[in-house]
Amino acid sequence: MMETKNFDDVTNEVTNNDENVERNENSETNVNEVLTPEQEKAVAILRAKLPKLTAAGLNFEKRTGNFFRATLVKEVETLEDGSERLDKKGRPVYKLDENGNPIERVRRLVVDLDNDPAAVECADEIEIKRAAALVLDAELTKLKLNKDISKADVALRAAHYAYDNFVDSFKECKNIVENFEIPEKKVRLAVTAKLAKVEDENAKLRALLLKAGINPDEF
Repeated sequence: MMETKNFDDVTNEVTNNDENVERNENSETNVNEVLTPEQEKAVAILRAKLPKLTAAGLNFEKRTGNFFRATLVKEVETLEDGSERLDKKGRPVYKLDENGNPIERVRRLVVDLDNDPAAVECADEIEIKRAAALVLDAELTKLKLNKDISKADVALRAAHYAYDNFVDSFKECKNIVENFEIPEKKVRLAVTAKLAKVEDENAKLRALLLKAGINPDEF
């Protein structure tokens, strides 16, 4: 028969898996690393099953900083489109092991601590878990943040350089724009000037004719 797992079994399985993942992810960084006394204590705190958190069914995942509850759920068979397979009565069809028992898997449910009543009673233990995680990863976090600062400094210098170039280019372009005459406008002004000159000559000729006693409008 399939082995039955209780709540502690599920919690241990998930916690051990998290520790293995974190150990693999940090193996390159933590090789030959000597922990300080406070880091050693932080490790002990992270591994400890604190009574309030245990009673509330809350587990801490250091890698994400989230608290979650772990439960066992039966795996449901799926169709080609990914939907769950149902029997004639609309009930889910579960996957079975070689003994005909439903196959169970661990499911995590991340807990919204702000809206979880049990979290209020565990506030002190939630705080110590988070504090231990920060203390344990403090050096790695410092390195990462220093890299971020260096990148930000480079980006800031590049931004200042780009801004100075923009100001210089703007002054130059503004001068070019202010001194440029649109071709259409230039031609239009020339035609207008010629018409004004013709009209002026016509007015002078008319004045001379009228002065000589000749009315040009009668012709």
